[in-house]
Amino acid sequence: MAVLCLLANGLLQQMVQPIAYGAALGIHPLAVLIVTIAGGSLFGAAGLILAAPLTSAVTRIASDVSAMRGQQDREAAVVEPVRP
Repeated sequence: MAVLCLLANGLLQQMVQPIAYGAALGIHPLAVLIVTIAGGSLFGAAGLILAAPLTSAVTRIASDVSAMRGQQDREAAVVEPVRP
């Protein structure tokens, strides 16, 4: 019975939680797993807690900056006609 509980807990922690966190944060579940492991290895408990939300924030900021640059490039490409 104890082995079954350990297996169920391991399955929940390693598969279901990254999928749920990834869906909630808007990042890939594998990225959640990788940044959580890296954050825990580098910064301990604080890294485990903050790794996925910080990754999501950085991803969204980078996406917004990229979109703004693309819009600026499109606006710069519009050439106004020269009036005589």
